[in-house]
Parts: sequence; C-alpha cells; structure tokens
Amino acid sequence: MQRQGLERVRDLAAEGQIQVVLAYSPDPLSRKYAYQILLIEEFTRQVVGTLFVKSPQGNSPEDQLLVQFQGMIANTNERRSWARLHC
Repeated sequence: MQRQGLERVRDLAAEGQIQVVLAYSPDPLSRKYAYQILLIEEFTRQVVGTLFVKSPQGNSPEDQLLVQFQGMIANTNERRSWARLHC
C-alpha cells in the first residue's frame, strides 16, 4: 500500500486534520479487498468517516456488505483485465 497520495491522507487522518475521506468508489483506496477493509477500519478508529460516491451512505450491515462486494468485484475485474493483456 505504498502510494503517496494515500499515505498523505492516512497521515492527515492520524493527525486529526480531516473528518472524512471521500472517494468515487471503494477500489481507488486499494484494488485488494483486504487492504480496503484495513484502511476503512483504520479511518474508523481515527474517527474519520469514509464516503463513496457510488455506494450507499448508510452504516447498516447491508450497506457495509455492498461496499465490500464492490471492492471484491473491482479486484476481480482488474485481474481479468490483466490476464487479457498478458496472454
């Protein structure tokens, strides 16, 4: 997870400089589902909200599950694209 922009956001969250991370969808945080969950949990521990434009805004278990599915689907789509390019 070595990405400069993301590292800066994580630093700002740890310093209490931001209140929310806004992303278009879960996959810009990380293409790997496990890293997405770790980042969202990290932000939650630091009392920083995470909002996605293309996801539900609720905190219900169903809404969280949908966000997780979107992350897993993005990861699968990336692998398929990579396989097509390198075959």
